[in-house]
Amino acid sequence: MTPSESRPSLLYVAVSPSCLEGWLAEAAAAPWKQTPVVLADQCRQALDVWGCGPAALVVVDGERLERSGSGLRQRPDGLWEADAVELAQALNSEPGFAERTCAGTVLIRSTATEHQVALIRVSRAAGETWELPKGHLEPGEQPLEAGLRETREELGLAPGFELTVLADLPV
Repeated sequence: MTPSESRPSLLYVAVSPSCLEGWLAEAAAAPWKQTPVVLADQCRQALDVWGCGPAALVVVDGERLERSGSGLRQRPDGLWEADAVELAQALNSEPGFAERTCAGTVLIRSTATEHQVALIRVSRAAGETWELPKGHLEPGEQPLEAGLRETREELGLAPGFELTVLADLPV
């Protein structure tokens, strides 16, 4: 398996808040100097690696990191490491990056003998996955509206196709 086939789309690094502030202030000129930079493919795992004190998470674009020639490699313990991480690879340093609300649906078709769940195939740099239809809310949109809209868009449902909401589950 090549690195891009196994590399997650997103990687995470936990650092002290003051380290992150310093890096953001200086990084336009230089990459992060910690060598090697240890990355995890899950937020919780990154915080466990950090292990002490308050931490800030840096969200790193795995594809950008790999393309940069950073020496991205997977360690035997399942973590990742790179020789450097540049500011351009840190997604949460980009203007407008923030936690965003998503909405989706679990679309079920029932017959007398079975229940079927609608999934969509999603292609990402790290490979293909099957997921529930979901997406980001548009400005002023309610989660239920967004979930239904995303379901119609991603499954290509005709405008008149009837969807019956059985439950609206808040996050």
